[in-house]
Amino acid sequence: MPSSKPKGRTIEWEVRIHAPREAVWAALTEPTQLARWFPPVASGRPGLGEELTFAWGPALQWHTRVVAWEPGRHLVWRDEAVPQPDSPGESGPSGAGSTAPPAEPMAVDWTLEASGGQVLVRLVQSGFGEGDSWDDFFDGTDFGWRFYLHALRHYLERHPGKTRDMVWVRRAARGGKTAIWGKVWSAEGLAPSPDASRFATGRALQLQLGAERLSGTVDFVSAPRGLFATLGSHEEATLLVEMEPGQDALHAGIWLSTYGLPAGRVQALQTALTAMADRLFPGAGEQA
Repeated sequence: MPSSKPKGRTIEWEVRIHAPREAVWAALTEPTQLARWFPPVASGRPGLGEELTFAWGPALQWHTRVVAWEPGRHLVWRDEAVPQPDSPGESGPSGAGSTAPPAEPMAVDWTLEASGGQVLVRLVQSGFGEGDSWDDFFDGTDFGWRFYLHALRHYLERHPGKTRDMVWVRRAARGGKTAIWGKVWSAEGLAPSPDASRFATGRALQLQLGAERLSGTVDFVSAPRGLFATLGSHEEATLLVEMEPGQDALHAGIWLSTYGLPAGRVQALQTALTAMADRLFPGAGEQA
C-alpha cells in the first residue's frame, strides 16, 4: 500500500479486502460498524447530508458531513468549518489534536471497486496546506490512515460482525518523540522482547502489561512515530502505539482493540494500562 505526498498535500491510500461489497460499505457508513475499526465512538445517521461525529475520548472529536453518497461505490466526508490559525484544528486519525488549520475544508473521498471476491478501497484526503508548519499534521494523519485502513481490513476479514472492546490511554508528554518512544518501550512500560531497537515489520514481539503477556506480530513500525501489531495471544487483537504532534506537547497514545475477550479480562488490561501510563507520565491527564 504505497502512499505519496504529491503537490497539494493529498493523502492517498488503498487496501484490498476479502469481503462482500455491501459489508465494506456498511463498515464505512454505519456508526455501529465504524466503531468496530475506526473511532471508539461514532454517531450520526448514514446518508447524504448527514453529520457524523467521531470521538477518541471527550477531548478529541471530529465532526464531518456526508457530501457524496453512492451506495456501494462512492462516499465523501467534508468538514464544514475552517479553523482560524490560532485555534486547534480537527482531523481524524492520529493527526487529531494538531494546531495546524486546514487551508480549505478537509475532505475524505472513499471509492470502492469490487472484483474477484475482493473490494479495492481507495481513500484520498485533501485540504492540507503547503507550508512546513503542516508537516507534522500531514505526517500524523498519513500514518493514522495507514493504520485505520489496516484496521478496516482486519475487522472485516478476521472479526466480521463482532463488537470491539477498546483498552486505551492518551497522555500529554514532553521531551520529544524519541524520548517518549523510549519510555513506552522501557522495562517500566510495555517491556518488549525483542528490544524496541530490533522491531521490524513482520517480526514477532512479546509485551508485558500487568499480569498478562501479549504476543503477536509487528504489522508496521516507523520509530519513533508509531507501531501497530496483531496480537494472536488475545484473539487477534490489534495494538496501535503512536506519538501524536501537539501545540505544547506530544501525546502518547496506546490503543488496544479487542474482539471477543471476556469483560473481566478487558477491564484488567485497562487497569494495567492506566497504571503504566501513570508511571510513565505522572500528572498528565487522560486527555491533556
